[in-house]
Amino acid sequence: MVDANRIVVDDPVPGRHLPPRIVQLWERQCPSFRKTEMGDATMIYRQGDGCSQVCYLASGHVKLRAITKDGRGFIRSILRDGDFLGAISGQAGQRMLDSAISKGPIRLYRCKVGEFAALMETQPEIARHLLATLNRRLASAQRQTEMILYRPTAMRVALLLREFVGVHGGRCRHGHEIDFRLTQQELADLVGASRPVVSTILNDLRQRRIVTYTRTFICIENMAALERLLE
Repeated sequence: MVDANRIVVDDPVPGRHLPPRIVQLWERQCPSFRKTEMGDATMIYRQGDGCSQVCYLASGHVKLRAITKDGRGFIRSILRDGDFLGAISGQAGQRMLDSAISKGPIRLYRCKVGEFAALMETQPEIARHLLATLNRRLASAQRQTEMILYRPTAMRVALLLREFVGVHGGRCRHGHEIDFRLTQQELADLVGASRPVVSTILNDLRQRRIVTYTRTFICIENMAALERLLE
């Protein structure tokens, strides 16, 4: 059995971003190539839409949100710069399994899926990059599943916070060690728990001066103390 307590933060990853020369080649060879900037909470595509474009997240974060048949919504994952999204199966008109929504300002590169497929045939480096992106996403989903299956909720929250520190965190703009853009509801979705339960856990961590939070950010006050919770 894989030990769900042993999360390997997958960043920094050499070659996570497309080299500038590859982006320039992509722009030259694909007539539909576009660079797009979007603000916070912008819908890129909706669940069930037919998508005919491949998108590359050049900067920022995007959340993938799905709605179940009984109408419940949940966050499937959060993507960061260097990830691909959209019709990455290579099929034009592919029906999206979730909605993609920006978290903060983002910058996207995009083109028609047929042009992107032709580009990969002549430029294997971009195909390798896409495979590496999908492999990281699969590994993250496996870790998330292991946490939900084998760990109590408080441990799942601590584990996910540690992973997000490495993958999504940055210098805290609120005066603490590290912060990352994540709401309590998004955290609850990602650890497979209810928002009230996660709120109780975060309040306990705040009282112990390990974390604090705003409406849209979670801040790490004491990373060493968070690590000790996982020993």
